[in-house]
Amino acid sequence: EGRVLEMRHLKEKLDAGAEFIITQFFYDVNVFKDYVKRCRKAGINCPIIPGIMPIQSYSSLLKMTQFCGISVPSSVIARLERVRHDDEAVKTIGCEIAAEMCRKISTPSHSKKEEGSDGDDAHVHVDGFHFYTLNLERSTTRILANLGALDVISDSVSSGSSSLPEKQHTGISKNKINDVITAEGNLDHNGSEIPGRDRQGSISERARSTRRVLP
Repeated sequence: EGRVLEMRHLKEKLDAGAEFIITQFFYDVNVFKDYVKRCRKAGINCPIIPGIMPIQSYSSLLKMTQFCGISVPSSVIARLERVRHDDEAVKTIGCEIAAEMCRKISTPSHSKKEEGSDGDDAHVHVDGFHFYTLNLERSTTRILANLGALDVISDSVSSGSSSLPEKQHTGISKNKINDVITAEGNLDHNGSEIPGRDRQGSISERARSTRRVLP
């Protein structure tokens, strides 16, 4: 079965020296939680870092998820469909969705059973998040600001665009999101790093070097 082979190949990579896992991007948190639980049951105990890809446009969301075989919850589609012709509005809602995903992953569920989940979060722990920026760092910066992971937003970044969300209390424990927030290189379909453009001094560099816990 495909899932069994997937776990076997993943275990072989870890036995060969890999120290952590960065997942493919996703928009269904329960899919990620299920993946973590399957890894733990297979004896894979290294850090598993969820891959978060900010939504840049409605058309690119459909194209990327269909190409990569990624499921998108109907609730996400419903929120985006009404503004699908307005890329800026899609980006704003996309940032909200990504921040909500980060909070949901980082905060243990207190309910016995979530929709599409068995309600057991005992084996779901993350050491940080990896953001697939695709060289479009403004959305990632907005997500980090929404989560309270950035204290200061550069005027040079916010100028010429709508104001970024003010820092707000997230309710996430300091122990949940730690110093492994990344916003760097992208991966091709073979897992090789794609060199990004030189953005020395850019907000993405400052976001990557922030490495602080959330309030």
